[in-house]
Amino acid sequence: MDKVLDVGLFTTSGLLEGYEHLVGCYISGMILKQMNWGL
Repeated sequence: MDKVLDVGLFTTSGLLEGYEHLVGCYISGMILKQMNWGL
């Protein structure tokens, strides 16, 4: 059971990190677009 829980936590944290990375890239892209429009 412990191994199953560890894998579950690992997978969840991995998905959260991937999601945060995607959101960060998206926000960075939006900021770059705003800067380009500003120029």
